[in-house]
Amino acid sequence: MIEMEKILNDPLKVRDIMKAVVWTAKPSESLDEVVTRMSEKKIHHMPVVEDGSVVGVISSRDINVMIGAKGILPQLADLIEIRHVMSSPAITVPPDTTFREAIRLITKNFVHSLPILEHGKLVGIVTETDFLNYLVASMEFET
Repeated sequence: MIEMEKILNDPLKVRDIMKAVVWTAKPSESLDEVVTRMSEKKIHHMPVVEDGSVVGVISSRDINVMIGAKGILPQLADLIEIRHVMSSPAITVPPDTTFREAIRLITKNFVHSLPILEHGKLVGIVTETDFLNYLVASMEFET
């Protein structure tokens, strides 16, 4: 079995596991538009970008809280702007962030994804699932 300390000290950087194709939303887009796009693309996290800057992240969890816990009717989803649902500010990291530091940020900030910025430009996203897939692949390789 692979040792957790070995994984955490792996020289892996987020650039090695991030998704370089990133679907984004604008803060003014409706909840309905974003939910539809997330469903079509089969994604659960989407950076929200305004004037070239990442200003937040919208996630399936944010949407579920808005619709479920806050009692917003799905029929009103076309009237609600994403700016009122997204998590903000976004916790972002550069592509050379280590596996260990990224996991620490996700855990400390209770987030499930990290947009990756290079020189202020969105170049990718890494999610908890990406880290889990890496761990599973590492364990399979070791056995």
